[in-house]
Amino acid sequence: MRPRLGIGTTLMPQRLAIATTLRNAAPVLESFIRYHRAVGFDHLFLFFDDPEDRALAEAQRDDHVTAIPNDEHLQQRWKASTLFAAPFAQAEVMARQCLNLEVAIDLARQRHIDWLLHIDVDELFYSAHQSVQDHFAILTARQVPGIIYPNYEAVPEQVDVVDYFKEVTLFKKRLRRH
Repeated sequence: MRPRLGIGTTLMPQRLAIATTLRNAAPVLESFIRYHRAVGFDHLFLFFDDPEDRALAEAQRDDHVTAIPNDEHLQQRWKASTLFAAPFAQAEVMARQCLNLEVAIDLARQRHIDWLLHIDVDELFYSAHQSVQDHFAILTARQVPGIIYPNYEAVPEQVDVVDYFKEVTLFKKRLRRH
């Protein structure tokens, strides 16, 4: 069921992208990219924490991916940020995620991206009642400036899961708080 926007309202196509910081993601990277491209995301900005990550070269071959190693060039961009604090950038994943997201926002603006979704490489965006394209078009039509989504954690059914996008089918149910 589509939410009503009013008579004569048309949904304009949105340019959608994802930003994520990752490490040792080779076993799931192809599934992550393929899934999000298939559901309607136009581009992915992937920040590789390890500049020697073997998946970096693979990601760089995809025209719909901007693969960025954690190298001197990226660190120089971080230093220009108002969020930058040198000790935390190297030690804390969340600090690097925030700095990488700021870089991704700049890159998304250059590419005329309408919506940038920040998720981890072990997460996926799922829209149950409408296409991803319609979902973000509705947010734009309603002038929603940003949104936070609940995170449903996967529950592996075995210990040695390699590609959780292909092997995991159970998720923790989110409890409602009153």
